[in-house]
Amino acid sequence: MPRGRSMTGVIPFPGSRRYGHALKVALLLKEARTQREAEHIVKRTGQTFGRQLRAAGIPEESIRRETVAFLVLIRIACRACGSRWAPEPPPAHVTQGG
Repeated sequence: MPRGRSMTGVIPFPGSRRYGHALKVALLLKEARTQREAEHIVKRTGQTFGRQLRAAGIPEESIRRETVAFLVLIRIACRACGSRWAPEPPPAHVTQGG
């Protein structure tokens, strides 16, 4: 079995459970000076998260779902810490692969 894959199909670090990381990202967004800087932070965070899931052997469809869940969690953390920037989760048709 390839490294990082689970026999049970459980995602080792689901996006909806990464509140500590989401809060770290929200604090970075709170300090962002421009919309462009905020978008760069969100883009980089999403790319890194996707790479981690791919390295663990998670299917692309699940990666899309988990990334959206993580973005929603970041958005919640942004509200909690008073950030003026918060990510917008992609529209439903994008997350459903269509």
